[in-house]
Amino acid sequence: MASDGQGDGGTGRGVLVIQRDPLVALDIAETLARDLPGIAVVLARSCDEALAQAEGRPPPAVALVAAAPEGFGASPLGRWLAGAGVRVILTGDAAEERGEAAGFAVLHRPFTSRALVDCLRAALAAPPQADNVSVEAKNIA
Repeated sequence: MASDGQGDGGTGRGVLVIQRDPLVALDIAETLARDLPGIAVVLARSCDEALAQAEGRPPPAVALVAAAPEGFGASPLGRWLAGAGVRVILTGDAAEERGEAAGFAVLHRPFTSRALVDCLRAALAAPPQADNVSVEAKNIA
């Protein structure tokens, strides 16, 4: 399930979910659609796919990313999201081991639907991470 950004009034200020496993991604998207109605959810299987999907669109409010903190933070997508003030939540083994020390929020596994929704609600309610929130994804690679 993916949205075109219209569920949040067309602002694109929804949730980007980057997850290699399509079943996990679908479960996350369905949970968010059920428990956070009106929030746009965009799914991608990789950072490269997410970056391609972001071309010309406003950044999401939050990104939930299955990635190692050191690789993600230095990636073109990681730099774009950081520059746009997007709150990033990492998941996965490396994130659980090193994510918080690297300054990322981490959603520890196994997590319940309630923990996922609570984590996303907190991130959506928090102020942006940076001042530059109008950046569009172009010429960022």
